[in-house]
Amino acid sequence: MVYYLKAGTLPPGITLSYRGDLIGTPTTAGEYSFTVEAKDRIDTVAITREFKITIQENDPKNYSDVIARPLLAITDRDAYKEFVRNSDIIPPQHVYRQNDSEFGIRDSIEILIYAGMEMSDAAKYVGAAAKNHKRKTYKLGQPTKAFAAQPGTRESIYEVVYIPIIDPYETARGKTNVSFNTKSSEKLTVDSVQYAVMDDNTRLGQGAEALPVYSREIVKMVFENFNSKLVIQTRDSNVNVNTDDNDIEVEIRSGEELTVLLTKTDSDPIRIRPKGNTIKTDSDAIQISQTTDSKKYISSIEHMRDNIARIGDTDTEQLPLWMRTPQTGYQALGYVSCIPLCYCKPGTADDIINRINNDSFNFKDLKIEIDRYTIVDAKDGKEKYILFADYQFNV
Repeated sequence: MVYYLKAGTLPPGITLSYRGDLIGTPTTAGEYSFTVEAKDRIDTVAITREFKITIQENDPKNYSDVIARPLLAITDRDAYKEFVRNSDIIPPQHVYRQNDSEFGIRDSIEILIYAGMEMSDAAKYVGAAAKNHKRKTYKLGQPTKAFAAQPGTRESIYEVVYIPIIDPYETARGKTNVSFNTKSSEKLTVDSVQYAVMDDNTRLGQGAEALPVYSREIVKMVFENFNSKLVIQTRDSNVNVNTDDNDIEVEIRSGEELTVLLTKTDSDPIRIRPKGNTIKTDSDAIQISQTTDSKKYISSIEHMRDNIARIGDTDTEQLPLWMRTPQTGYQALGYVSCIPLCYCKPGTADDIINRINNDSFNFKDLKIEIDRYTIVDAKDGKEKYILFADYQFNV
């Protein structure tokens, strides 16, 4: 069947696809009536039906979602896309709202960390990620399904097939402690300093990688070992200078002789170093009475969510409908740490899971490593990135 808007008006921002899906985000509140006609492809049978939609006023607050996009090798990323796009694995006729960017097949790996957080300054997200956050690799479980129903009903709207994320620091019942104390002989000192950009004590006696020459503009001369050339980075382009005969000619505008003295030094002097990022004085991760590196904060996804929740207000209606739907009994699923593979029509998830299990593709071969957040503005879709700091007190 092919669907058409025969009469009436759709809410601004909403379009009707030929498959019968309403796609988009409404931008204007009000009540809208319209008539949809469904025809077969040879135009012999047509059915019409009237609909009415009420769009409520938007919440004046702006909300955002916090997601994680794992670091994947290009080959793994391409293999994943090829797998989920395979019509023998996920038949197109099973897919729910195939052309909707919020549903359909999910050919990029995204993990929902938090939904419906009131949009705030990036500094608050950085603060929330200071504790209980660390670059970490996660394992994957077996394909699983869930369904979404309108609140107060058990009638399925769609199903979702997903791969659970297994966090080794979470338990099946209850939560792990936020932190713990351990015996440590590592001293915490106030004279530790942050690493400089060029600081690398493995380059002792090697020299820095660039020689800045100061004039009206800074010109960097970068030595490349593999082809015996100096690359002079000017304002407009790069100039290659061959150094096979160890001679470098520099011609200046006045025609005078120019002496350039090159001295090979260490990349940076040795200093007292922390094992990770420098702990700043405004951090509450350590106490002034703490003399050793003995307090550790457990980096689990549930603790990450708890830290984000303290940033501001949360709109629980922003949580995906299937996570708000009780699967058995009366308790909603709540947050599920997972990789959604596809949204499918009611009654088709079992067939998709069976096809996945009979294929040779192994999700456990994917290295799911998370080291940052992506904050997605719900209003305009713009993104910000928050990299996890490498603090020694996070494990």
